[in-house]
Amino acid sequence: MFYITLMVAVAVSSIIETSSWNLRSQASRDNKGLFIARTNIYLYGGRFFFLAFSTGLAYLVDINATLVEISLVIFSSYMSAALAHTLLISGNISNLLVKSCARLLRLPLPRYQRPSFVLQ
Repeated sequence: MFYITLMVAVAVSSIIETSSWNLRSQASRDNKGLFIARTNIYLYGGRFFFLAFSTGLAYLVDINATLVEISLVIFSSYMSAALAHTLLISGNISNLLVKSCARLLRLPLPRYQRPSFVLQ
C-alpha cells in the first residue's frame, strides 16, 4: 500500500504541474498575471505530492530497503505518471481538467483549444 501511495503521489504531482502550464497557456493577454498568480497557488499543491514522494523514498532508505525495491518504486512511480499523462491527452479529459481547475482557482473559463500534437 505504501508503494502505491508513492506511485500516486508522483502521478498527481506531475498532472498538477502539466495542467497548471496548460491552464496558463489558455490565458488571454489581458489576464495573464491573474492566471500566473492563481496557478502558482495550484502548483504548491503539486509540490506537496512530490515532497510526499521524496519523503517516502527517504523512509525506504532509512529502513534499509534494497536497491531493487527502491528502483522498482521509482520506475513504477514514473510509469504511473506517464500512464496518467497518456490518459490525460487522449480524449476530452484534458478539456475537463482545465475547466475544473479554472473553476477551482476562480479564473475565467478559457476557450480551450486542443493541443496540436494530439492525434485525431
